[in-house]
Amino acid sequence: MENPLKLKRSAVLALCLSLWPLAQAAGPAAPAPGGQLNLGPISVQTGTLPPPSATALRGGATMTDCPRPAARLDRVLYDHLRGQGAELSCGNLFLQLLELPGDPQQLGPQGGYRELAAQIRQARSEVLLANMVWDSGPQWPGRLLAQATADLRADVLAHPEAYPQGMTVRILLGHSVRPEDAPLDPRLSLDYAAQDLLAAGLPLTGEAEGPWRLELADYAFAVPHSHTKLLVTDRERVLAGGFNISNLHLPLSTPGGRGSHDLGLAVKGPVARQAVAAFEDLWSLSPVADLSAGSGYTHHLSAGAGCLHLGPASAFCAADLGLSAADSRYRSGLPAVPPQRLRAGGRGAGGSAGSLAAALGPDAGASRR
Repeated sequence: MENPLKLKRSAVLALCLSLWPLAQAAGPAAPAPGGQLNLGPISVQTGTLPPPSATALRGGATMTDCPRPAARLDRVLYDHLRGQGAELSCGNLFLQLLELPGDPQQLGPQGGYRELAAQIRQARSEVLLANMVWDSGPQWPGRLLAQATADLRADVLAHPEAYPQGMTVRILLGHSVRPEDAPLDPRLSLDYAAQDLLAAGLPLTGEAEGPWRLELADYAFAVPHSHTKLLVTDRERVLAGGFNISNLHLPLSTPGGRGSHDLGLAVKGPVARQAVAAFEDLWSLSPVADLSAGSGYTHHLSAGAGCLHLGPASAFCAADLGLSAADSRYRSGLPAVPPQRLRAGGRGAGGSAGSLAAALGPDAGASRR
């Protein structure tokens, strides 16, 4: 018998393909500024994006060329990437090949995600984290990475002399629809990330807090979305892989873990500058979320019932953090009104036209990868 989920996806795909001509016909009617068409919660890129900075991709104007390699295949790659990163191909140190989910007996319920948390805690000036999907669960990687970020913040504020350049943390999500739980609304990953970060006691105002600044953003387009998955620290160390911040790659022994295997490659050296360039190119196309009270960010923030209303998926309330309305962490991230308990609604929302994004799925080709 066919897998019900596959049948569901096939049905959605057929529907979306039938809607595609209608979406194309509607495209010129009311495009948003910057080559963007909004179909309910689905934002569609309608024009061509400007190319990323060639200077940034080669590591900056002062980077000198690496010697042309001797190996034949290496020479082919080097020649093809001249001006686009070949200048960064020497002087790099291989650090680790990360395998997920990893051995839970050695690594615990979060498996290989502990390596990402450790890299965040070890940062000295900057953390750039990009991922397509963020899920939230009690022992899932989102909670782990949020707590690592909170630990870093606590150390920065307690020992600012150890961080002479200050600390900037930027978290960028891919604005991807999710066929299994939110096929019509790409905002769910942002909702979950905000939940986990707030639960860790992190203000999400986007403003500097002494030497500390944390910013959370979501890519502008759902069609195509951003598929990029990398972690860069201090512009010199990069971990790039194929795994999301989700339960998919958690050990099967972890509640909700699905045990899927994937890999990540950690490298230290000049090549990290190209990862920074890729991140900054995506960031330039991504609205930064402001979840402070009175920000006007009405989709995600509502003062009613004392909860942070994160789209149609859920409402996250201060009582779930063990905070009172007078708590400073609560006031910095949520409206100061009496808290109530967590309420969860159905995941996903939007009209039928928005479902065309589900046809492309979370692994569709993105304009920035």
